[in-house]
Amino acid sequence: QSKPPASVTAGRAKLFELVAHWLTRIGTAASEPYAQDVKKECLRTFRTERGTSKTVKASSLVPLAVLFKLRALQANAPETIATAKELRVDFERHTANTQRVKANILSAIAAMHDGTGAGGRAGGDGKKEKVNPLSFEFQADYEKF
Repeated sequence: QSKPPASVTAGRAKLFELVAHWLTRIGTAASEPYAQDVKKECLRTFRTERGTSKTVKASSLVPLAVLFKLRALQANAPETIATAKELRVDFERHTANTQRVKANILSAIAAMHDGTGAGGRAGGDGKKEKVNPLSFEFQADYEKF
């Protein structure tokens, strides 16, 4: 299988950036219906993107960080911790990651963790609850990093 031309790679990266811009523009309430699908596609692309150019891999994290900042994801605590763990493992193990990929991993984790977008809502009861997957209290209830 041949490598796609640079224009295709650039277009795919721009598409993720466009989705992130669009999510920011429409806001939390309007983005919630799309949030799980966007998250799924971002993580799928992040996991499967190979090759020396990491442009698409880096760009796939931009909409994910926006979703966390908006608190648009209705993720439960184990889901959120699994996402944070996956990103952390990739950051630590994949030495071929570019600086941009590493920066976007940290941005996504920070968006999950900080007070402005801590991973959406925990539980399925509809109550808004801050989820800090990297806090010590939270880790004790689920699994250790």
